[in-house]
Amino acid sequence: MSPSSAAAAASPPLIQLSPSVFVSEPSGSDAAPYTTSHEKDASLARTEKPTPRGPSTQSPILTPRKLIILFTWMSAHPLHISKYVVGYRTRYPDSRILVIRSSPLDVFYTSTSTQRRHLAPALSAALSFRSATSSDTNVSLHIFSNGGSYQARNFLLAYSATTSKPFPLHVTIFDSCPGRATFKRTVLALSSSLPHFWPARLLLLLWIYVLISVYWVVFIPFSIPDPIERVRQALNDPKIMQGETKRCYIYSETDPMVGWDDVEAHSQDASKKGFMVQHEKFEGSGHCAHVRIDGGIRYWAIVGALWNTQGS
Repeated sequence: MSPSSAAAAASPPLIQLSPSVFVSEPSGSDAAPYTTSHEKDASLARTEKPTPRGPSTQSPILTPRKLIILFTWMSAHPLHISKYVVGYRTRYPDSRILVIRSSPLDVFYTSTSTQRRHLAPALSAALSFRSATSSDTNVSLHIFSNGGSYQARNFLLAYSATTSKPFPLHVTIFDSCPGRATFKRTVLALSSSLPHFWPARLLLLLWIYVLISVYWVVFIPFSIPDPIERVRQALNDPKIMQGETKRCYIYSETDPMVGWDDVEAHSQDASKKGFMVQHEKFEGSGHCAHVRIDGGIRYWAIVGALWNTQGS
């Protein structure tokens, strides 16, 4: 068994809390009393819905010391998500890891009330972490692509609406984001997860072209900020991102879905608004695939260094 396989086998399972939210608790931790009502996605979740643990005389109950929230890219494959979960779990075994997935339905069709209902268990997990720990600085948001950016914005707004407070002190990683909604890149992003069966793929691709064409007719001629542009603005809004202590942009010029110049434009705007910004530009890496360069050595070193800035 390879080291990565061994780590995956030892990693606590992901538990599905809603259609888009999953959680992994440290081994030996007391499962929070999450409430769930959903159809389980067996491709990512590996256990049934959680039940609170009672007192145990065999092993101590552990309290998570870190909170990591992964906002994954649109229609991310469970296997790819699990590699990041294992990577974090291996390096931070005492962490609570939340995974918030995104899909085209979340962006184009799901109402705000439904989105907040889906995000409610993630808010509960974040709030229970804050109440159980003496420090609220061991928190990291890891945002992937425009799909993850969209969900991150929704989560932060829902947290503020629920608590009337900004999200706790945290660091933020912008991985391959945020971009802009150009026609070509939007088609590429939405079509990346289409089925290989060509009749279905052709039909869905036609639907994507029609959808994006309507999208362009509605927003572009009237200079109305499109949904992705509004997300970009929100993630540089000092009120929404009030608890952020530092952010890092991880990107490359060879990303076919998110332009490096769009990422750098966002980071420059962030600097002007007073955010503490770090840039990590990779060479030769694809979209949400920077971790594959040099076996992930540089990538995980960046993550670790960002964590270490929280207590400084």
